[in-house]
Amino acid sequence: NWDLLNYHHYNPWAWLNGRRGHDIDAAILPGGYFNPLLHLPLYLAHEVLRPQRVGFLIGAVQGLNAILLYWIARSALPGEASPQRTVLALGVALLGTVAAGNLGQIGASFGDNILSLFVLGSLAILAAMAGAPKPAPALLAGTLLGLAAGLKPTMGLYAPGLGLACLALAAPLQRRIVLGAILAVGALLGWAITGGFWAYDLWRSFGNPLFPFFNDVFKSPWAAI
Repeated sequence: NWDLLNYHHYNPWAWLNGRRGHDIDAAILPGGYFNPLLHLPLYLAHEVLRPQRVGFLIGAVQGLNAILLYWIARSALPGEASPQRTVLALGVALLGTVAAGNLGQIGASFGDNILSLFVLGSLAILAAMAGAPKPAPALLAGTLLGLAAGLKPTMGLYAPGLGLACLALAAPLQRRIVLGAILAVGALLGWAITGGFWAYDLWRSFGNPLFPFFNDVFKSPWAAI
């Protein structure tokens, strides 16, 4: 795919080999300025394994989404545990797995249905604690979401949704708001772990921590406004 050809493999290599200042926009704007950590495992796998084995590993990791979908469905469906509930949960997991958005990325390098493990993991935690919400799971759920957003900013789109989901928990309104705030703190912590170093590097190098995006705000001379 175009992204793999231009920057999925290149970005981790350039980062590990100190190519900034030598290769100017070699990966084509904006791809060459994305966080290299997302594709670092893929790059390392390409270096030591045959392509068939790399594809197998990618598919195996992506397949874990089905387990999380099943867990979320089991937690969300009403009633006690029963064979019917199990069948329904398996059906939900199957539908989510064979949906076009997922099938189109099986074995591919985009990372969306790998980072979805963090997002679905966050939702699974909230679903599991829905009847008795506590601060620690909310912090963990937020941290998982932040880790994903730090690796790929588009994953941050799920933060408002999960924050609003806290308002549906079985607790007094004030406690639900506090749990939502705790989730937000966890998200910031997770983002700082995986994305903070890269935002600082972009700021130091280009004067824009989100370079080349939002350059109408940061006005870096390295990209168009």
